[in-house]
Amino acid sequence: MTSYPRDFGLDVLEVMRDSPRICRYLHAPAQSGSDAVLARMNRGYTIAEYEEFVARTFAILPDATLAGDFIVGFPGETEADFEATCSLVRRLPFKNNFIFKYSPRPGTVAIDRFPDDIPDDVKRWRNNTLLAIQTETSARVHATWVGRDVPVLFDSVRGRANSAARAEPGMVALRVEGQSIAAPAPVTWQVAGRTMGDLIVAIAADSEASARALLGQQRVVRLESAHALLLNGQIVQ
Repeated sequence: MTSYPRDFGLDVLEVMRDSPRICRYLHAPAQSGSDAVLARMNRGYTIAEYEEFVARTFAILPDATLAGDFIVGFPGETEADFEATCSLVRRLPFKNNFIFKYSPRPGTVAIDRFPDDIPDDVKRWRNNTLLAIQTETSARVHATWVGRDVPVLFDSVRGRANSAARAEPGMVALRVEGQSIAAPAPVTWQVAGRTMGDLIVAIAADSEASARALLGQQRVVRLESAHALLLNGQIVQ
């Protein structure tokens, strides 16, 4: 669930540390990297307090992962405010963030207190810029996991036609995520799942049947390569 940084105390982190059934994953929205914007949002914490919360989290849970939310183009957000947000995403180990353009929402305080004064093209540019920065941060965070052995709970199957076979006339129907997709044969199969820190991991399978046999199973996987959105590895147990 989404965790509110202001209320996240040592007691919760210690329970997570001492309870192997609780995932080491925190979704704790920062929303902005600017204290001025956070104050207008009435978030109730400063960037220094948010960073202290993150440092405390990793001191108690060194194998934790962190994700969150950001809003760009909040009323009154200056270029300096936005640059502060970019800096925060660069320096903290966010495995991912959900990034949104501000839009007035009926029933919220902001719609009555602040004019929506950031042009939409500026919001779009800031949104895309922050997404690109987060992609770099995600790749860096994922790379720190390469070489580790981690439990993975498998939950999906992926089929992909081999590029060398695209000129062949034979076609197969791939059943991936409950959908039927026509593709040239032969096919490369993968089974994907998630770690205790909500990292997505994919491994190669020699057939659709062997991939599906792993669904719902937990196995230890050695992580061998990393990308911005997922890790690849092979089962060691």
